Amino acid sequence: MRLIDEITDVREANLVIANFDINGFRHLSSALSASELFDFMSRYRDVLTEGVNKANGFVVRFLADIAITVFEDNDVDDTFSSLMALKEELDTFTKSKGFDNTVKLSLNVGTVAIGYMGKDPNRYIDIHGKALNFGPFDIRCERLAVTRRAVTSDAAVKNTKGDEEGKLDPAKVFITSNMLDKVSTSLKDKYKGLFSEAYTL
Repeated sequence: MRLIDEITDVREANLVIANFDINGFRHLSSALSASELFDFMSRYRDVLTEGVNKANGFVVRFLADIAITVFEDNDVDDTFSSLMALKEELDTFTKSKGFDNTVKLSLNVGTVAIGYMGKDPNRYIDIHGKALNFGPFDIRCERLAVTRRAVTSDAAVKNTKGDEEGKLDPAKVFITSNMLDKVSTSLKDKYKGLFSEAYTL
């Protein structure tokens, strides 16, 4: 990712942000020994990192099964297509290991501050900003606490109708209206069955 190579100090940048996490990870992890889980996550992260690198992105951080990744926004359609393919590859990986768990993909595009934190030898790249505050957890908090105004698609209404806890279909892709606006009509039509939510921050 060109931006990462150019960073010498903190700067603001408009980036595509893609978060990945495994649905039902607590149940999955409880079914494995510590060593088995370590091996599973090592292989899972290898697949994810390779896919992100191929799409000219950067893995900002891993936290258990969660991965926060970023991409430059100069070709959103190409990035979006690559991410959809990567989600499918990760779903296939989990199934190949004997699990039915799918991988949740949450997408946004917006301005973040990106730069180095910490001191040598533990210096690392990190990102911060409002654009990171999205995803199923934020939607659930929004519905329960009424802290944000949600804009749901017809598909999302169908998927969540009658669910007072605001649970969303874990097999779907969660996408903000900011990101959806930048995706071409042809790609929207191709993947519209997978969109679980489109909402404003």
